[in-house]
Amino acid sequence: MIHPTLQALAPGLWPHLVIAPILLPMLTAALMMLLGEKRRRFKGWLNIASTLCGLVLSIVLLRWVDHAGVPGVVGVYLPSNWDVPYGIVLAIDRLSALMLVLAGGVALGALLFAVARWDRAGVHFHPLFQIQLMGLYGAFLTADLFNLF
Repeated sequence: MIHPTLQALAPGLWPHLVIAPILLPMLTAALMMLLGEKRRRFKGWLNIASTLCGLVLSIVLLRWVDHAGVPGVVGVYLPSNWDVPYGIVLAIDRLSALMLVLAGGVALGALLFAVARWDRAGVHFHPLFQIQLMGLYGAFLTADLFNLF
């Protein structure tokens, strides 16, 4: 059900792309925390690059869901391969993919505004921004209400 040109790029990668919007901000925040309290300018550029990559990844996921052409859930991911009552289930459909794109676009706009001056208000602004983005992406991708709240 995946478009042939998209599937040719990475045939085994598509089922695992569902978790990528959560992992990207988490790894970026961890890297920024390892850099310490210095290098604020580099952290700002890294934050912008990661948020932009997350937006592009969200658009790719939206295109994947649109090319599938089915009205229900397109991708389901079990992060630890546990059964449903014990593990977290991530699912992507048209609404969740659209919400990922919307959150990524708003986050990029807010970040560009904040980097102009407001990021100096807190020491850990950039890692906390990425953790907040990770939580938003996770809330949109979760498949059950328990993990949403």
